[in-house]
Amino acid sequence: MKNPLVEIATITQEHFYNYEDVGDEQNNQYVHDIMVQVRYMTDTINDFQKFIMPSSTKTVFDVSEAIDTMLKIINHNIKYNYIDVSIDISHATNLMVSGYKNEFMQTLLNVVNNAKDQIKESRDAKHIQRGAIRIIIYNHAKNVIIEIHDNAGGIPIECIANVFDAYFTTKDHGHGIGLYMSKLIIEDKMGGKIQASNIDDGACFTITLGNAT
Repeated sequence: MKNPLVEIATITQEHFYNYEDVGDEQNNQYVHDIMVQVRYMTDTINDFQKFIMPSSTKTVFDVSEAIDTMLKIINHNIKYNYIDVSIDISHATNLMVSGYKNEFMQTLLNVVNNAKDQIKESRDAKHIQRGAIRIIIYNHAKNVIIEIHDNAGGIPIECIANVFDAYFTTKDHGHGIGLYMSKLIIEDKMGGKIQASNIDDGACFTITLGNAT
């Protein structure tokens, strides 16, 4: 996967050294920007390769750092869909949990991707102009609580009880596996809880995990 990036970097560097004496500041800025993007793409590939590997043993990890890593991987996709993402940890005191970090990030990815898809549908239907996903992390009763809010209008009342069922989907081309797998990871593998509800302008997915210490 990295070979094309290596080729791009090599060609760009050769171009830079061949024209370095020309004094074309705009040209050099283009070269610099390309190299920055190549480094970003390389880092993203490295993160993604780690991300998709199943965790073999439980580890203690920081929930906030895991969320940052997950968002960095899908950053361009989120921005391309004109969605603003915010993270609030202002009321958090202990974000360390014990579990499977990669699988936890996959759970978050499923929830965020669902929110992104619902936001796109709401925008197409002219219900909203710009999407918003808010991730709020705090502590309560020796637990870490992660709430993921969107402004896509919410889940139909008749569907809320079934959103985590295998093969249940409200999407035209959905498979109904993502949220089902998320529930297995959070509840069966990590001993936590994941729930879905509606808020004023959208849906809220709440994940509860016990503190590691």
